[in-house]
Amino acid sequence: MWEALKILNHLYFLTLVGSLLSMLTLRILTGSTSTQIDLIGEYRTSVERTTRNCLNARSLALSLESNGAQTLRLVRSGNVVSIRDPSLLIRPTVEEADQLMRTLTTLPKRCGEMRVSHLRRNLRTLKRVEHESAKLLVKLETARRWCSE
Repeated sequence: MWEALKILNHLYFLTLVGSLLSMLTLRILTGSTSTQIDLIGEYRTSVERTTRNCLNARSLALSLESNGAQTLRLVRSGNVVSIRDPSLLIRPTVEEADQLMRTLTTLPKRCGEMRVSHLRRNLRTLKRVEHESAKLLVKLETARRWCSE
């Protein structure tokens, strides 16, 4: 009889520990509501900013590529190098902008039902794309300035 009570006592304790662990795991996986709301806001603004940067980079790259009749001048260590066909230099940037747009389209736009872990993962990807598109825009703006000189 005492053995049965000891076993029941242990089962009660194990059930309690299991419940607490499952609640803790669920809380870690889903995150708090305030964190989720903050991440959703950051995700939405980052999607808009990244989309705008990617579209600007692509349109600038295409306009530079179509402007193939001009001479692109590169200044390196005091020497001016003329390149008759700037599309050879611009085409990779068009492809890079297209790749960034493809990466951006793989990310979900609706984020209301996403868990915090998914939001964080997608936000990391989005921040990477945003950073790369900003670098591409700087590179293209520099090329545009060189073309206009």
